[in-house]
Amino acid sequence: MNITNNVTNPYCIQGQDYSSVGPTKEQLAADLEEKEKALKLLLIELIIANMSGNTAGVAAIEKLIGQLMKSGSSK
Repeated sequence: MNITNNVTNPYCIQGQDYSSVGPTKEQLAADLEEKEKALKLLLIELIIANMSGNTAGVAAIEKLIGQLMKSGSSK
């Protein structure tokens, strides 16, 4: 796709091809995979903390999960 003359983006110059700007599909897939792994580990930790009655640990892990879910990247 050739994106040209984008007046809403101050970094775009008229006549330039910006189809390759931004992360690649491979980078996005790798980021998503890392986020998925992190979430799985956090969920395991959450289950362990909950089963052991560690309410402070549960709250901290829930906060981390929330931050990870809001973030655009896992890094």
